[in-house]
Amino acid sequence: MKKIKTLSMYLPQFHKVEENEKWWGTGFTEWTTVRAAEPLFIGHEQPIKPLNSNYYDLLKKETMEWQTSLMKQYGIDGQCFYHYYFKDGKKILEKPAENLLEWKDIDMPFCFCWANGRWARTWSNFRGNSWADKFEKKRELDDDGILIEQRYGREKEWKTHFEYLLPFFKDERYIKINGMPVFLIYSPTIIPCLPQMMDYWNQLAIEESFPKIYFIGMNSNRYINGLDALILFAPHMVLKLEDPIKGIRMIDYQNMWKNINNTEPIDGCKTYYCGVANLDDTPRRGRHDGVVFKNFSMKKFYEGMYSIYRRSIEEENEFVFINAWNEWGEGMQLEPDEKYGYEKLEAVYKAQKNAFQNYIDKHQT
Repeated sequence: MKKIKTLSMYLPQFHKVEENEKWWGTGFTEWTTVRAAEPLFIGHEQPIKPLNSNYYDLLKKETMEWQTSLMKQYGIDGQCFYHYYFKDGKKILEKPAENLLEWKDIDMPFCFCWANGRWARTWSNFRGNSWADKFEKKRELDDDGILIEQRYGREKEWKTHFEYLLPFFKDERYIKINGMPVFLIYSPTIIPCLPQMMDYWNQLAIEESFPKIYFIGMNSNRYINGLDALILFAPHMVLKLEDPIKGIRMIDYQNMWKNINNTEPIDGCKTYYCGVANLDDTPRRGRHDGVVFKNFSMKKFYEGMYSIYRRSIEEENEFVFINAWNEWGEGMQLEPDEKYGYEKLEAVYKAQKNAFQNYIDKHQT
């Protein structure tokens, strides 16, 4: 039985950047939306506060040292950084990963998830990579809502992107399968040239002495030629919305796990499974677009994680994913908060440990 690595999705939005301040206001970071959250119905637990008021800055080395220490203690094997790379090589929120590349003494294994949509205001017709309704500025008549445009280009642009990624791929901490750098693509179905791009990147990777790149697609229920695997990415791919409360869309937490466990592997390629550490994105989306889990409990979180660890062991998967390490604006964080402390991390650790022990006991008898 091989070791399954637990990877959590990692949002690098907890530091100031010029673009966010221009679009959303001076000093804007993800913490701005988290602090400004408010309860929208009876029993709605907002705002969510980090334990000991730890509103950290991701540009500070001690922040990543602290995160790495937590990872080691609770069995999180790596962070999957969202990677924002747009038309003509425009990047945003790239500094935390670039700092980590320089801070060789921080033993934080990592990989990238390319958030490959456009960056748009929440009122734009395009709903990808959008942030925080309540911080929207007044729309101008000639404003189409697109903040950063996305174009994938051809070989020249693909090579430039690959060359940016290459120092990360070569880092000893970068997560690999049999020498292949793991690279996630958030929305593979919207890239018309994806098979050609992946083939070209594989050629470049071979020239750099990698076997190839291990491409994992997300948010797709069908295989795309060239992908090595897909993630049954939760909660997005298993949402079954119920009657709203005061306009807020609700999801029963237990039903979400049932949907995950009742979904068959995607035809044509390996399927990885993803757990969710709660959900409440009303700090970003507000009353009319917000989605909230109801009936969440730590017991249900543990049982759900245990179930996908067991399934992943049986299917000989390399990874289990968790959404997310630090999505505070969507209420999906594993990091300790005032209500649960370290309980979410403890649940992941125990689920992983008990699932492996159950497998060993089962096959020894």
